[in-house]
Amino acid sequence: MESENQVTLRERCGIPIIEISGTVSGSIEKDLLAAHKSACQSQNILIKFVEHGRIYSSGINALIKLVAEAEKRGQKIHATGLSDHFFHIFSLTALTKYIHVSPSEEEALDVLKRGCCREGR
Repeated sequence: MESENQVTLRERCGIPIIEISGTVSGSIEKDLLAAHKSACQSQNILIKFVEHGRIYSSGINALIKLVAEAEKRGQKIHATGLSDHFFHIFSLTALTKYIHVSPSEEEALDVLKRGCCREGR
């Protein structure tokens, strides 16, 4: 049985974190883009994957839409919590060119905070 998908938004260290749990399919698109819109004032966004389900092409499409919106706004996107399978899919679809992948939330936040300070923001 697949886990139910859910998108939530929280903040840590001043950086918005969009958490995606369960299956990544087209059904997350509305919630994913709404979470991004709520976080659009930030130059750095972290996407955290928890409770992995499956990842479908429609879910990849939703992530690509988020990346496109982030690119328009000059935002940096990081991701953490990717299973080996999700990382493989990210690599195959070239999402790793636009989303920096970190092994943990703490490391991603550290990179985002250092990058932010380096650019004087």
